[in-house]
Amino acid sequence: MTDNSVTDENLYEVEFLNCTVDKAQDFKIIECDSHFSEFAGIHPSKVKQGKLFLRDILKPVDREYVFKKICKKDTKYVYMDFEILNRENEPVFIHCTAKNREKSSLCRLVFADVSKSREKREKLKQQATAANSLIDLVAVGICIFRVTPEMHFDALYMNDACCRMFGTTKESYRKREYRLDELIHSKDKTIVFQAIGTAMATGEGLNLEYRVMTHRNEFMWCSCSAAVQKYEADGSPVFQAVFTDITRIKQAEQKADAANEKLINLLENLT
Repeated sequence: MTDNSVTDENLYEVEFLNCTVDKAQDFKIIECDSHFSEFAGIHPSKVKQGKLFLRDILKPVDREYVFKKICKKDTKYVYMDFEILNRENEPVFIHCTAKNREKSSLCRLVFADVSKSREKREKLKQQATAANSLIDLVAVGICIFRVTPEMHFDALYMNDACCRMFGTTKESYRKREYRLDELIHSKDKTIVFQAIGTAMATGEGLNLEYRVMTHRNEFMWCSCSAAVQKYEADGSPVFQAVFTDITRIKQAEQKADAANEKLINLLENLT
């Protein structure tokens, strides 16, 4: 959930690029939208002729990583962050969602160009003159929370961006008016608790996406990266987490899925 009080200076546009690759044909790109063809600098007709492969827009160092993620067995959705090359052969930082089609070698990729977001964060960092002001200027939510023996998540610190995302205030969490686990969407609590439990058992960090309730019957999608920062005297772990609002990306994925299903249904009904 975005805050209407955010100034235009902190806003940026996210461009989405869509394409479909055939894993059985050396990751050949068999179809794409106009945004993707313009980004890659190739005409859609050339794509239909099989003139472009996924490796052509990947940096050599990322090829093995991307191919392995997409080809992981029994995986329908894959989420990745890496850089792809534009028509000027310049690297552009993107979020990527890959959806493997069931009983098929086809995989649809949705690229979200978030390079402007990263540039914006870098500018904010350069403008910051002290650590305390910097942490409230960054575009991501930062939170420190304690996991109690009862598996309750008590917020110990939240920066301004995190408070805006969760629809709360610093005063509210300081007064213990709510717990972070109470904000997790009921359908996502299991995966969150499992991820937290695994991190506590292994000491490794976690990366997952889930829904957070911001207001009554309203929620936002967030990407969460967290790791144990320390352990308190009673053995309770204290996590440091970074949250990013990915609601627009999820909405774009749903829109693309709906359009794809509509096209499939149309093709299936053709005589």
